[in-house]
This record gives sequence, structure tokens and C-alpha cells, in this order.
Amino acid sequence: MKKYSFIKVFLALVLLTTNACAMKNLKSTYDEKTQTTKYEKALKPPISIPFDITKQGNKIELELKIKESNSYSFELEFHYDDPRRSKYWIVELVKHYLPQKKYSDEEWNEIMKDERRVRGLMGYSDSKIVIEKGVKKIIDIDYPGIPTPIHLTIIKLEDDGSSKIVFDGVRDKWEGQNFVGCGPLSCNKELERTRLEKANYKISVQVIKDSPELANTKIHFAIGRGRIKY
Repeated sequence: MKKYSFIKVFLALVLLTTNACAMKNLKSTYDEKTQTTKYEKALKPPISIPFDITKQGNKIELELKIKESNSYSFELEFHYDDPRRSKYWIVELVKHYLPQKKYSDEEWNEIMKDERRVRGLMGYSDSKIVIEKGVKKIIDIDYPGIPTPIHLTIIKLEDDGSSKIVFDGVRDKWEGQNFVGCGPLSCNKELERTRLEKANYKISVQVIKDSPELANTKIHFAIGRGRIKY
């Protein structure tokens, strides 16, 4: 069982690395007049591509090839600055199999500062325990984050040449339920989750409002299998 689990961990690391390399080699063109980045070839999920959401009008257009009918999630990834956060995730995966150097409490607090910074920018709901007059209480806290209205369009391309709109809308309010969790590289916000049948789709995602506060944060547009929200 332990050997089987190690193989699963190894394959997960290989998949993560392979996918990251593939994303770096994608070819795209940029039209300065329309502020649109277009990808030349149809992409297959999972994908994660840079998306500058600081400037109104910035847009990504791509063709998505779905090989398996399933629920798919369209997300914004708010990436960390501190590379130790992703290294910690890898350490956690292999800690049962290989010797490791653990982070000290001070180092861990520094690493988590960056994650809290990212969470604060994107907006999320949290809770904390307080003691009032000797009674323990849980208080809910909402962090509104930076408004980042995004227009997402998903169009199914039919075999007969026709097309069908699957989704066309603007996500303009970030609420706690849109937060889908933090992983090794980023914290993610969900724009939309919908079932896609086996087919090709035209995807368009556009920034509706300037968000200069996010200029120092690397943000990606991502598409992958729908996940259970944290």
C-alpha cells in the first residue's frame, strides 16, 4: 500500500511539472488594438495561462477541446510570491517516504504571510475563535478583497458548423462561496462551473474594470475539472 501511494505521489508531481512546461510553450498572438491574446491551437484542460486583470479591456480568447464529458471549473489563480509555499506542498507529499527538513515556526509564519496577503486581495470568508467572559465563540469574518469583474463566455462549437452559448455572464461580486481553496502555487476563485460535453468550445474572458491594486500579483486564468469547494 505504501509503495502504491508513493507511485501516486510521484505521478502527481510528474503531471504537475509536465503541465507547467506545456503551458510555457503555448503559442499566442496579441492584438494591441483590441487588447486580446489569442492562442493558436485548441487547448485541453487542465490549463493555466497568464491573465493581466489589472487593466480594463484585457481579453483572452481560446478554443477548448473537451475529450471527456464532465463538470469543469473556470477559475482565477492568485499566485504566491514566496517560492517556499510550493516547496512546502511537495515536502508534505513526500514526507512519509523521504527524509525532510521541516520549516521552523518562524519560517512557516513568514511563508503563510504571503498566502494571507493573496487571500486578502481576492476576498474570502474565514472564522476565528474568541473567548468572551470565559465563553468560547466562533466569529465569521468576511474579507471583501479587490473587485475584479470578469466577463466569461463559453460557446459550444457544433459539428454542423453552428454554435450554442453555454454561459455568458459577468462575475462582479466575490463572495465566500466562490473561494475554492489554496494549493501549492495559488489560491483560486471560481468564475463558473458547468458541465461540458465532449466537443470543442470557444472561450472568451475579459476584464471589465481596472484593478491596479493587483499589479504586483501574478494571476492566471485556469480551466480544469470541477472541484469540491473548501
